Amino acid sequence: MSKNSQWKLTENGVLALYEQHFKKEVRVQVIFKTYIDSTCYLRVSDGQHLSPVVIIMCQMHSHTMFSVGAIIAIKERRLVPFDDYVEDDGPQWFMKDYGVHHLYIERYILVASHTDVGQVLGSLHHNGDYRENMKLMLSVLSKWIPEDEQLQWEHDSNEIHLRQEERDRLREQGNSFFKQNDFNRAIDFYNVAKVEDPYDYRVWSNCSHAYFKLKEYLPAQLHAIVATKLNPFFEKAYYRAGQAALRERRWWDGEEYAKCGIFICGETKELRQILDDSINIPNDNQGGLLNSFISDGIRGFVRNHTESIINSTLESVDLKSAHQKSRCIVRDIQEQFMKKKHADLSGALVKEQKKETKKINKKSKKLGEDVATTSAAAATASTTASGSKEQKSKGEEERKHFQDKKEEKNKKSKINIEETFTRRKKVISI
Repeated sequence: MSKNSQWKLTENGVLALYEQHFKKEVRVQVIFKTYIDSTCYLRVSDGQHLSPVVIIMCQMHSHTMFSVGAIIAIKERRLVPFDDYVEDDGPQWFMKDYGVHHLYIERYILVASHTDVGQVLGSLHHNGDYRENMKLMLSVLSKWIPEDEQLQWEHDSNEIHLRQEERDRLREQGNSFFKQNDFNRAIDFYNVAKVEDPYDYRVWSNCSHAYFKLKEYLPAQLHAIVATKLNPFFEKAYYRAGQAALRERRWWDGEEYAKCGIFICGETKELRQILDDSINIPNDNQGGLLNSFISDGIRGFVRNHTESIINSTLESVDLKSAHQKSRCIVRDIQEQFMKKKHADLSGALVKEQKKETKKINKKSKKLGEDVATTSAAAATASTTASGSKEQKSKGEEERKHFQDKKEEKNKKSKINIEETFTRRKKVISI
């Protein structure tokens, strides 16, 4: 049995991901994959169609355990309408598609690794246009998304054609300056071309090469990765990403770019050279661009360029106003994954709190016993003192009563003596 027949993908699986009633399971092959912080961005294939970027939210430092070429079964997914009011905190802007719904994979299982599959399945168009992939997805969504939530992503075809002509003119001018070794000027023209059409992988790849010539290796990697996103079958983009990674001494990244390029495009002399150079140099880096991806250098580069590029890109596409619903869904997703992200830490804290509570309870019990003993002693002393006081009071009353009786008796005796003396005196007088 051939590998093509052994590993069966879901027919029209990419379209099924965007249908209203999601199937229990959709099997697809991973064609593109990269990480940004704790987010994994993929493009997946059902053998006939290639999806735009889909998103997996990962736990911090817990990356998805599969590579380009693997087959995954998507079990649960969520669609979130695009919201231009949700700000991207960092360099995620170049991976997300503006004006279209974002698909989040909430649960999946790994069906087969890339080594088991061994090849790209199906009959994909290797020169496919990313814009066409998005149009296909929107054609499915428009069948069930309410009209007031549908997003007007594109201009009319005539305007698209004019923009593409202007993009080609700007790209050629950039190429001309590149040949003259005026790389800064070339980048200026490439950036304007990206505004006219942000979906041309050639512009991003050429811009990567220009940055590499200027020895600005981090933005060179960044642009090469965007080129592989827009066209995963463009071999030069993998080579340029790997070349820049090696100059930054990111051996693991260089190896990963080379392996992905070889799997998708086939082995070439350039990719084999990147792979050999990555393997032969000791792996002393502390994590690659594809593993954690964003270094301080890239963050600084993005901070300096993101705002102007986003604003220009948004002007180049026709967008409706954002919906409150999408913001709520995004917040809900963020909250869910943040809970998962901190689950282990929370568990550890709860466990520690239980230990502390036990210690406190033990101390409190001992303290309670001491207090009870002290209280009992105090009560006994109080009772004794009270008894002594009562006894003393009773003795005083008895003495007073005896004294009163004695005084009364003395008084009576005195009266009797006086009466006797008076009678005697009378007798003598007579």
